[in-house]
Amino acid sequence: MLGSRTHYVERRLGVKLPQDYAAFIERHGIHSVNGVEVYGYDERVVDPEKIPCVIGATHLYGRDYRLEEGILVISHTGVEDIIVLLDTSTGSIFEAGADTRRKVASSFNEWIAELETR
Repeated sequence: MLGSRTHYVERRLGVKLPQDYAAFIERHGIHSVNGVEVYGYDERVVDPEKIPCVIGATHLYGRDYRLEEGILVISHTGVEDIIVLLDTSTGSIFEAGADTRRKVASSFNEWIAELETR
């Protein structure tokens, strides 16, 4: 069963979230892992159209990075203009610049596990 946070994000972005990312949102909302802020959704966020909310991050970066439907912005690497993307259709995680994109994990849980070991 979907939690209220997951349902809100899915409705606002018009996507079906992968189960591992949905579980993260329900458990943590928005969370920092070893200094990396992972965007999600927490009802205490003042404005969901701003970072660190996944909704705001996806809308903000979506135009500049020409993101396809179903691609969400879930973090910023800290390196100028490099963002972290979640493909909701496959669950894969990518790092992307203005003209580049490379797969860094096959799932959200794999990506988080890598962050935790840094």
